[in-house]
Amino acid sequence: MIFLFLLLAITAFLIGFVLGTASYKPSSAKKIKYDDDYARIQKEYENFLNYDGTEQQ
Repeated sequence: MIFLFLLLAITAFLIGFVLGTASYKPSSAKKIKYDDDYARIQKEYENFLNYDGTEQQ
């Protein structure tokens, strides 16, 4: 019985090892497209960080 469990564990390990080392083609990373008005977004973010909680008019 113990021999059967050891055989099963070794078999599971070997199957996982073979599947893990199988060659595969990694997916190509998509390039980030930057927004044209980066300055506007940067200014909005700067305003967000500088907000002190006072009521806006």
